[in-house]
Amino acid sequence: MTGRTGDGGQAGDFADVAEAAPALDLLLSDAALGIMRRFRPDGSTLRFGLSLARRPWTVTRRSAALAGELGKIAVGRSAVAPAPRDRRFADPAWMSNPFLRRILQAYLTGGALATRAWAGATASASGSSCTTSSTRRRPATTRC
Repeated sequence: MTGRTGDGGQAGDFADVAEAAPALDLLLSDAALGIMRRFRPDGSTLRFGLSLARRPWTVTRRSAALAGELGKIAVGRSAVAPAPRDRRFADPAWMSNPFLRRILQAYLTGGALATRAWAGATASASGSSCTTSSTRRRPATTRC
C-alpha cells in the first residue's frame, strides 16, 4: 500500500491491491503446485509429438523443405509473399525493406509448415489422411 492519507486514500489502496492481485495469484499457485508444472507438456502436446514421431520421413521431408526455403529467403531469392488481403502486412515497409521482407517470408514459411504439421498430426490421430479446412471467406478445401 502506498501510505496515502486523505479522502482518496482508501480508493488508492484498493487500486494498488487490485493491481497486485494477478501477480499474487500466480505466486501462490506456483508455491502450491510447483513452478515446473508450467514447463511439463500436457496431453495434447504429447499426442501431437507422438503423431509426428510416427511419421519421421514426413517430418524430415518437411524440415528439409523448410531449410531450403529459409536458405532462399536468406539470399533474397524466395517468392513467398503474403496474401493480398492479409492486413497484417499492408504497410509497404514489409516489402520495400529487405530485412523486414525476409522476416515476413520466414514467418509465413514457418507458419505454413506448422499448419501442415498440425493438419497431418490431427489427420493421423483421426485415422484419415485428408484434412478439410474452411473459413467464412473461403470455401472448404481438402488436402491429402
